[in-house]
Amino acid sequence: MKQIIYILMITTLIISCENRETVNTQKNSIEPVRKSKEVRKSKEERRLAREEREKIFRQLIEDRRRKFKNMLSKNRVSGDIRGIWYMDGDDIKNMEQFLSTDIKDSDGYCIEISNDMEVGKIYFADNVKIFNVKIQKLTETKYAMVYQDRKRKFDIIKFTRLTDKHKYSMLFFFEDFHEYNPDKGSGQHSDGSNYYDYCTSGINDYECSVSGCLGDIKERNEFGYTE
Repeated sequence: MKQIIYILMITTLIISCENRETVNTQKNSIEPVRKSKEVRKSKEERRLAREEREKIFRQLIEDRRRKFKNMLSKNRVSGDIRGIWYMDGDDIKNMEQFLSTDIKDSDGYCIEISNDMEVGKIYFADNVKIFNVKIQKLTETKYAMVYQDRKRKFDIIKFTRLTDKHKYSMLFFFEDFHEYNPDKGSGQHSDGSNYYDYCTSGINDYECSVSGCLGDIKERNEFGYTE
């Protein structure tokens, strides 16, 4: 009798172990499937989030283009000097002499000209001072920037772009640096360009404002665009 009881106990133990192994096997097979679904879900969520960000950014750029439509180069004419101009850093030394002040080397600076085209403000990324200048009209496209007893003459000319005849640029030429040559096209070197074309291009999200212009320059300076 004892032998029969012992055999039954051994049999029960073996069956219990087999059941436990079966359950563990099932759990182990389910776990990779669950993790795989979580990874797929995570990738899908990231994709949807990225697409939503891109959609919002595209809408932002479209809104800007509508808001600043009249400031885009394609809707303006040569000699229209209003608004914000993104100036080349190569002209910093000339501006330093013109304004009689020390200016740190930078990738660029910004000029803002009033709607009546009679007053200008010059901004630098690493200088809190704003320099106010008077504007004098000399011809249809040529003006003089006056600071104290000094003048800098400049032209603003509209061009069709070399890469696309349906797109336009408004370029800024200082007479004492890169003087405008009417015999040359848009390939000639200029000293600045229409910032509204840039801030509505979708290159980045800097606003169409002086702070946006300076913000872009500061970022370029941080990433070592200056020599």
